[in-house]
Amino acid sequence: MTAPGIQLCAVLVGLLSGAIFFGGLWWTVRAGTVVRHPAVWFALSLALRGSLLGVGFYYVAADGWQALLLCTAGVLIARTAMFRLISSAGLRPHAS
Repeated sequence: MTAPGIQLCAVLVGLLSGAIFFGGLWWTVRAGTVVRHPAVWFALSLALRGSLLGVGFYYVAADGWQALLLCTAGVLIARTAMFRLISSAGLRPHAS
C-alpha cells in the first residue's frame, strides 16, 4: 500500500496530465482545421501529448501499481471535467 502523500501526488499528476492531454486535443482539433498541413499538425500533437502523458505515468509507476491506478483515475477525472467544461461553455470544435 502506498502512503497518503504518494496517493495524492499520483492523483494530481493524473489530473494535470489528463488536463494537458485533453486540453491539447481540444486545441489541436480547433486549430488543425485551418492549418496548411493538418496531418502533420495532428501527428505532432499526438506525439507530444502522448509523450507527456507517458512521462507522467512512467514516474508514477515507480511507486507501484496502486499509484498507477490512482494516476489513471486522475486522467479519467480530468477527461470528464474537460468535456463538461467544453460543452457547457459552448467551446465546440469548428464544424466543417
